[in-house]
Amino acid sequence: MSQRPEKERPEKKVAIVGFTASKALAPWDDPTVEKWICNNLWCHVESNDWHRLYDLHEDEEIVKDRAHDAFLGGTSQKRANGSAVTLGDRPVYVYEAKPEWPTSVKFPKDDVTREFTDYQTNSISLMIGHALLEGVTHLAIFGVDMATGGEYASQRPSCEWMLGIAKGMGVNVYVPLQSDLLKSAGGIYGTGADTALAAKMQERIEELDTRIHAVSDQINQLQLQHAQLQGGRETAAYVLEVWTHPRATRDGAPKDLSQNGEVPAEVVEQLEKAVA
Repeated sequence: MSQRPEKERPEKKVAIVGFTASKALAPWDDPTVEKWICNNLWCHVESNDWHRLYDLHEDEEIVKDRAHDAFLGGTSQKRANGSAVTLGDRPVYVYEAKPEWPTSVKFPKDDVTREFTDYQTNSISLMIGHALLEGVTHLAIFGVDMATGGEYASQRPSCEWMLGIAKGMGVNVYVPLQSDLLKSAGGIYGTGADTALAAKMQERIEELDTRIHAVSDQINQLQLQHAQLQGGRETAAYVLEVWTHPRATRDGAPKDLSQNGEVPAEVVEQLEKAVA
């Protein structure tokens, strides 16, 4: 196991950033901190001030995301907000480097597992291990919650294990209050402190309020479209009933309700609106 870093070692600050809401708290504008992102997070952050990308999955899985695959190949892509972003010469750490991804670098998986065991159940744990191998002195984790349950139930302990190792090596470790990492629902045993839980719930409420607002806008748009379609259907039904169903005369011949054999102009206009 690695020993505590030498006091004279140069300062190295790293912020590992994931996908959850606390990614906004990352020090994007601090040039003294290296920002390491994972997977296709480039698409979901507005800042271009990040230094490395990690995608620790099999190649077959990575290329399923065509935009991400093209991004790794050096092609400019669109972020979720529509702005352009390019990888440039920033390194991409993958299990196996390939020429199609010009800046790809083979991730030192064997070195990480040899030094910190193979209890590495997620990308964040492996990234922490890599930071420790490179002599990180200040390590922060943003946008990583790993709330218990589902996929993350088996991943969170590994991440906390690696953070504990980092702390034991003398690394300054920071996890925002909003993250579930290194937190328990009741705080310190026997104290009943719930500051972290309160902060987490407040963040969750704000996140849900944002999503509710977005869904409400979608509902309003759909209701407007529904009313327009309903009006069009009623107009079409009127034209069908009045102008396309012939009425029989007493002698059995259909009665022509049109003017000189033609449908009135106002009816034609209504029909055009109905099928528009």
